[in-house]
Amino acid sequence: MIVVGGGLAGLATARKLVKAGLSVQVLEAEPRAGGRIRTVRDGFLAGQYLELGARHVVSDPLMVELCAQLGVERVDSWRDPRSKTARRVGLVRAGVRRSVQPSELPDEDALLSPAERALSFPERLTHYFPETRGRTPQQLGWDSGLRELDGVSAAEYLRRQGASAGIISLIEGALVPGDSIEQSSALSIMRDAASFRRELGLPRAGGRIAGGTDRLTDALARELGERVQLNAAVRRITQRAADVEVEFELAGQRRALRAERVVCALPYSALSAIELAPQPAEAKQASIAHARMASVTRVWLQCDRRAWLEEGESGRVETDTLLGTIREETDMPGVPGVLGAYLSGPGARRWREVPRQDRAARARAELSLAMPSAAQLQGTCGVFCWDDVATAGGGYSWFAPGELTAAGSAYAAPEGRVHFAGDHVSSRPGFMHGALESVERVVAEVLGAKQ
Repeated sequence: MIVVGGGLAGLATARKLVKAGLSVQVLEAEPRAGGRIRTVRDGFLAGQYLELGARHVVSDPLMVELCAQLGVERVDSWRDPRSKTARRVGLVRAGVRRSVQPSELPDEDALLSPAERALSFPERLTHYFPETRGRTPQQLGWDSGLRELDGVSAAEYLRRQGASAGIISLIEGALVPGDSIEQSSALSIMRDAASFRRELGLPRAGGRIAGGTDRLTDALARELGERVQLNAAVRRITQRAADVEVEFELAGQRRALRAERVVCALPYSALSAIELAPQPAEAKQASIAHARMASVTRVWLQCDRRAWLEEGESGRVETDTLLGTIREETDMPGVPGVLGAYLSGPGARRWREVPRQDRAARARAELSLAMPSAAQLQGTCGVFCWDDVATAGGGYSWFAPGELTAAGSAYAAPEGRVHFAGDHVSSRPGFMHGALESVERVVAEVLGAKQ
């Protein structure tokens, strides 16, 4: 077996196939394993770090089991005890910075109807997405039979259901669609809502990987050992009658391997750069060619100490600059503090318009305005755009109206001897347990085919 892609889905697939007695080789184009699990530590003091990609661990049984098997510890998010009393929020508008009480920020509930205010958030999801009742997230995907719900945007669907502008905004903020809820398929957001509601019922403990999320993929890569070949950029996959040939570049040389079957554990955005011969069926070709990845940009700053807490602020700053919203992201005790911003969609792409060599300086300047108490305490600072990573092409998959069901079951189905894994071909795109869900399916496909 050959697994193309050394992210969480690829590594977990390889591990399961090895345990089933198969010979497996993983080909990863990057000089590191992990894919969109990426923890940055360079320049950070006191062993601190920041997650560029996957961060939150949902207590899904597949994730819990994998962490336990690998001996990877899950921990709760750490909060500085002072944050219980430091509640003020920074607010930057038109170059002017103020410190305000949370109650002085716009009231999100003001745009809700009285009936909506009386509902909890899970109840709001059920009320406005009634099709989720009695259906699992897996039953709300590309082959769900709900094609008509895929043909309209989630925002338009919610308006037809009588949702207020406030509810639409809350759902958009909670479910983080691609560019906006106005452009996302109603069926895809409905599936996310069903997943979100399911996850709320899971145990809440252990929402982080101790020491950084890359501890998980590092443990998988160590267990697989020499079966993982880094810096191996796959260029062509050719199916034959009895096997599959994978051509790749390594150390400037073109090489080839043959295997009985291949698992492609790459986002379709990255797979589109690999030549597939013969060409897949039309529906699969369209799925790969038109795959969307949400733009995601991360900005971070480590400070010598958490000066904002000393001034009674929580570390949150709402800005109208390129930074958007800043939050404290310190995940471990210690004197230094870490501030971070997570931007998606158009806000993320605005950073790509800044020349790479100027991004860190621009971030420092904006952070100095947003958090003046830390202006003289700055340590490492950086900006990372997932759109710049060719092997990812963005942060996570999303679907515009009509795209989720366009290919039907062909979206995730194998093409002959080539199988497809990854969070994008699961019921929970953008999440680690979605990637693991796809692993269960693809391993069953491979082992079933062998039998």
